[in-house]
Amino acid sequence: MTGPGPEAGPLSGFKIVDLTENMAGPMATMILGDQGADVIKVESLKGDQVRRTGSGTGGMAAYFANLNRSKRSISLDLRRPEGRAVLDRLIDDADVVFQAYRPSAAQKLGIDRESIKIPGRDRLVYCEIVGFGTTGPFAGRAVYDHVIQAMSGFAALQTNQATGEPSLIRHGVVDKATGLTAAQAITAALLRRSRTGVGEAITVTMLNVALNFIWPDGMMRHTAFEVEYERPPAANTYRLTPTADGYIAMMVLTDDQWAALHPALDLRPAGDRTHPERLREARERLARMATSDAIDALTSHHIPCAPMLSLDDVPFHPQVQANAILAETDHPVLGRIRQPLPEPHFDAMGTTSLRPAPRLGQHSEEILLEHGYAKEDIADMVGSGVVGVS
Repeated sequence: MTGPGPEAGPLSGFKIVDLTENMAGPMATMILGDQGADVIKVESLKGDQVRRTGSGTGGMAAYFANLNRSKRSISLDLRRPEGRAVLDRLIDDADVVFQAYRPSAAQKLGIDRESIKIPGRDRLVYCEIVGFGTTGPFAGRAVYDHVIQAMSGFAALQTNQATGEPSLIRHGVVDKATGLTAAQAITAALLRRSRTGVGEAITVTMLNVALNFIWPDGMMRHTAFEVEYERPPAANTYRLTPTADGYIAMMVLTDDQWAALHPALDLRPAGDRTHPERLREARERLARMATSDAIDALTSHHIPCAPMLSLDDVPFHPQVQANAILAETDHPVLGRIRQPLPEPHFDAMGTTSLRPAPRLGQHSEEILLEHGYAKEDIADMVGSGVVGVS
C-alpha cells in the first residue's frame, strides 16, 4: 500500500497535500489519514516547529508524534521555483490542499486561495485556517490557541469564583476544535464533489469555531435578550468534590438523582432544604469518605460520578483498559510509545497499518518518484537544497 492508513478506511483513495503546522491543521489531517487518506505533509527544510516543541528523542517531540501519525513527509524549499514546481505537481494530483499560514505569508508563498484554485483545478478541495477572520480590525494577525481562548470567553468562563481571576484551559482546546471542524468540513466537501464534480474552497476561522464551541452551555445566559426566569450558569457545576483521599466529579441533575442523593450518602431526609443546601451537606459527607467508598455509594444509587485520576493513572484505570483505546507501539524514533487509537472506529477498518509520525523528509524520494521525477533529477534537487531527505 502506498498511502498511510488502513486500506479499508472510508477515505482510502483520497490524496491530501497538507501544508499545515502546529496543532489545528495537523490534527485535522491526522484524522483524515487515520481514516485512510494519503496525507502528504509538505514541510520546509527546517520542518514543522512542533517537531522541536516539548519532550522527545532523536529530534522528534512526542507532541509532533501525537499530531502527525498516518502521514508521509516531504521537505521542500518553497521559496525556490524548483520547490514550487514540485508542490504544483503534488497539488495537480491531489484531492485536497490544506494550509494554515497567515494570509500575508500564504500570498507570499503562492498558496492562498486565488493562487491554488486556478482553472483546471475545479475538482480540488481547498481548505485554509485563519485566526480571527478575513475582515475586521484583527484580520491577518498571528494567533495561538491561548489568544483565541482569551477573546472568545473561554478564559472568562474559567474565572475562579473565590478570587475573581480568569484562567485559560491548559491545553489547546480551540486548536483541537478547529481541527475537528476542518476535518468534518473537508469530508463534507469531498462528499459534495462526488455529487457535483466541483471542489469547495473552505475557510475555517478559529475565533468562529471557539464561539460555536462555547455557546450552547457557556453562553446560555447570553443567548436570549429577555428571559422569564434566570438560573445560575452551567459553569458553576464544573467543580470537583474533595474526598478523604482525593477528589471525585459527580453531577446531580434530575429529580430522581436528587431524591437518591440522601439515601446514597446516609443523610437525613431532604425536607424543605434547597438544592444548594442539600449539595453542601453531601459534599461535607463526601469529604469524610474514601474515594472508592464514595464512588460505590453514589453509583449504587445511579448518581453519575467518577474519580479524578492523575495523568499518570489515566492509562491504567480499568475502564480505560477495557475500552482498549490506548495502544503501545514501537516508534522508529521515539521508541516505545502509547497513543489513543482513532475514534470513531469503523468496523471494516483495521489499525495495525497506521503509519507512525514520520521523520522530516522521510518520504521525499518516494513521493517524488510517484509523481514522475527521475532518480537523477531527485538527486540534483537534494544536492542543491531544494528537497530535504532523511
